[in-house]
Amino acid sequence: MERLKFYLLMFVLPAVVFGDGQSLDRSCLANQAPAYDAQKNIELTALNRDMLVGNKFGLFSFVYPALPKNGYPIEFLEDGKIEAMQFGRSRWELIQGELHLTDDHGVLQVFTYDSRCKSLTSPVRLSDQTVLMELAIVRPPN
Repeated sequence: MERLKFYLLMFVLPAVVFGDGQSLDRSCLANQAPAYDAQKNIELTALNRDMLVGNKFGLFSFVYPALPKNGYPIEFLEDGKIEAMQFGRSRWELIQGELHLTDDHGVLQVFTYDSRCKSLTSPVRLSDQTVLMELAIVRPPN
């Protein structure tokens, strides 16, 4: 059931919302968020375990029909689990400087540092177009 929800959120709903004809760009969304932490995100060039588990992240993308202003909260736990609505029951692992999100069926997403967006990004195909999914460090709410 969780896998079905993931596919609906990732592929079906965006295709309905955006359709095949609308052009999507590869805009960097994370750095427009009010809680985006520019300095900490630049440090992601040296991505490591401590950065992942020691910070709060937001998930940003045109993939989602509705996007909170500071992204969807995502937390990387010490034991390799992920706390996030979009990646429930998924795990994370760092492999050669890349962040791999996996489940029982294999790799869901691979994120790498994008110097243009200053966040971790992963391309997602929507019909005949590609959009970015971004992970960025955000300041916790006060």
